[in-house]
Amino acid sequence: MQVYPKYFKRLFDFCAALAALVILSPLLVLISLAVVLDSGFPVFFCQWRTGREGRQFLIFKFRTMVPDQNGAGIACPLPGNDEARITRVGRVLRSFSLDELPQLFNVLKGDMSLVGPRPTLHYQVQRYDSRQRRRLLMKPGLTGWAQVNGRNLLSWRERIELDLWYIDHCSFLLDLKILLKTLGVVLKRQGSDTAGLDEISAREEVVIAGAGGHGRVVADALQVACADKHFLGFVDDNLELRGQKVGGFPVLGSIADIPELYREHPALLAVLAIGDNSVRETVAKKLSSSKVKFAKIIHPGATIAGDVTIGQGTVVLAGAVINSGAKIGSHVIINTSAVIEHDCIVKDYAHISPGAKLGGGVKIEEGAQIGIGAVVLPGRKVGSRALVGAGAVVVKDIPANVVAMGIPARVAGKKEQVN
Repeated sequence: MQVYPKYFKRLFDFCAALAALVILSPLLVLISLAVVLDSGFPVFFCQWRTGREGRQFLIFKFRTMVPDQNGAGIACPLPGNDEARITRVGRVLRSFSLDELPQLFNVLKGDMSLVGPRPTLHYQVQRYDSRQRRRLLMKPGLTGWAQVNGRNLLSWRERIELDLWYIDHCSFLLDLKILLKTLGVVLKRQGSDTAGLDEISAREEVVIAGAGGHGRVVADALQVACADKHFLGFVDDNLELRGQKVGGFPVLGSIADIPELYREHPALLAVLAIGDNSVRETVAKKLSSSKVKFAKIIHPGATIAGDVTIGQGTVVLAGAVINSGAKIGSHVIINTSAVIEHDCIVKDYAHISPGAKLGGGVKIEEGAQIGIGAVVLPGRKVGSRALVGAGAVVVKDIPANVVAMGIPARVAGKKEQVN
């Protein structure tokens, strides 16, 4: 490697970034206030990226989207629906690349350089070929040769080739040239109206575990929310479905094959369309140990308040209503036209069946199921793995591991005995 990148580039980065932070500090404060006034906290968006020699680091940006844990507007966990989540201030920040300014702190820390290949996500790096991995020989940059020669108008491969050229020709004068050209590109907003700066052609895909009736309903929600080109297909343990198509999509194998699919598709997300809560929990924990990631599917026909939180792997289907202050756990099923009133807590692996209604402040413990059309009056609690029968009305707390039926709901016995 040349003398400048080996001995002087870090000194230049540190001094220039420090000076830029001092000069731009009033602007940074104003942007922070604008973000808070527009959409609240947090001010910053942090994400793990891959740096020099494959080392992971946390990148900083001004937040430009509704926070990911917010249920509102998150009908789709995939690229393509993010546009609806961009805030008013975020749209302005992105158009002038002002959201990238906090990365000056990354430069001070030594995770990044002022100029270099843009930092990428781990799954993107996994798709590099041997030649493209040379991109990791240098620290990622706040801007780069690709950014001033087409930016987002270039294909992913074109950008990589420009990055590799920069690595081979890095010099102090070239860095100055790139920094000056970056100002012109940003002011003219060249290439800022297309895909995100760090996006590559690799696209996240979803596989649905379970090709039965519930799986088809989830697939429909996915297609309505995200467009079917994101849907890879089903997996199901029913051998008769192997190699068949369900709803026009292939059954790719068994549920146990998901980790192998994940290795073939590093951006893969799984959804568990498994109605049995205990089975869904077992499968989710097993797949999590294999580092499989889960999609959150929210039908655009659902109505969700802005302060609702929803965990990973949860499915919210058409017509469902989730009101202010509700907290929904992971791998929960909120079925068609279910109503969850304000301040409810629905814990992991629970199932709220079609047409069920939870009054305000209801607490549904882990793995519990509320049957079709059942009603839980305000402030009541349903214990873990309990089952409330169809049409029942819960007027007092239901213990764990029981079946409750009737109006008012009464315990009919232990869940195992009733089953």
